[in-house]
Amino acid sequence: MGVDMRALVADLAAESADLDRVLAALPDEAWAAPTPAAGWSVGDQVAHLAFFDEAATRAALDPAGFRAQAEALTADGEDLVEGVTAAHRGRSPADLLDWLRTARAGYLRVFGGLDPATPLPWYGPPMSAAAR
Repeated sequence: MGVDMRALVADLAAESADLDRVLAALPDEAWAAPTPAAGWSVGDQVAHLAFFDEAATRAALDPAGFRAQAEALTADGEDLVEGVTAAHRGRSPADLLDWLRTARAGYLRVFGGLDPATPLPWYGPPMSAAAR
């Protein structure tokens, strides 16, 4: 059975709407609350989602641009995920939520039209659009 990319994207859109409702209702101080991911706050988790949604969209639309950015981000040998997270600490909850909304909308728009088997560059080996 093949992967139905439109169904995957529809499921993600529904989950995203649920997440948006939860995040929009949080008071600002709750964005600093710890999550099950050791050392990460709610805001850190949201920044992570927004950054990697943008990265995946860039990989689909501009593979060469994605590769250039990925090389720049990994050139120093530091932990990419922690570096990205740390770079966005201090952003306001409203800014983080707006970023996630924008990044997720772009991701859903682009990935809904991709063949699930389309290979996309990533920070390690390429991944299919359905796996991303």
